Amino acid sequence: NEGGDVLRRAMSRARSALLTREWIRRQLYLKGRGYFSAQDCVYSPPEPLRFRELVGRGEYLRRLDDLYRARAEAFLTPVEVFRPWYSRAIGRYVLEQVEELGRTRQPLRIYEVGGGNGTNAKHILDFIKEAAPALYEQTSYTLIEISAEMAERQRQRVRDAHPGRCQVINRDFCEFDGPTESGDCFVIALEVLDNLPHDKLVRKAAVSDGGDVEPWWVYRPEASAQWFETVVESTPTETGDIADHRESLRPLQDPLARRAAELFLLEPKVPSGSAQPAGS
Repeated sequence: NEGGDVLRRAMSRARSALLTREWIRRQLYLKGRGYFSAQDCVYSPPEPLRFRELVGRGEYLRRLDDLYRARAEAFLTPVEVFRPWYSRAIGRYVLEQVEELGRTRQPLRIYEVGGGNGTNAKHILDFIKEAAPALYEQTSYTLIEISAEMAERQRQRVRDAHPGRCQVINRDFCEFDGPTESGDCFVIALEVLDNLPHDKLVRKAAVSDGGDVEPWWVYRPEASAQWFETVVESTPTETGDIADHRESLRPLQDPLARRAAELFLLEPKVPSGSAQPAGS
């Protein structure tokens, strides 16, 4: 009936609240709609910059600006801007560490989280193949990628250049439950931390018994009532689109956010005899 239709429409427009990390995860990684799955989000210029031909810093900045304007909606990472040299520098570091540790006769295992277009993996393997061909034959390179679209792009970029040396696992690294291995390995994560889902906590200012304001970021379980978690409220339209988003606070209750606060939001230990920083 008409009254029921009105009620259903009103309920469909009700605000839904998600923890900040859950909202970020949806915006970035939701299959078919998230940023990293809905568009070509990491730009790989058709040709690398020819740095030897650039006349000074000014021309470099102009060329860089042109690249950004060519794909304004996409990331342009150092791996792509400075290819292949950025990745070859990482490859050189890997070989130097292998040599220093005396592991040149042992299998070399490299893991990369969020490998973009696969450009970094390709050029690191290119370098190892050129500089240490015997070690290259014992090298395995594993890419762990949350986006199915990016994972397929990585396979295409690396598969033909380095058959049998690289595998791509289409999984969320934060929830990866694959087999564990012992021994040395290298883990590479470029442009990753700033794209991880995260929580946003707020503490209401508290004054200690002595009258001093305690550092705002110190979490004490016995004072957890001072802490709040941020949620993002989204209002859908009648067609299901989102009309707006806004943040609001609610008392800290999420177990994972509480655990993170207990582990990381600690008061620093100042060595005895050291001066306290001003304002501490």
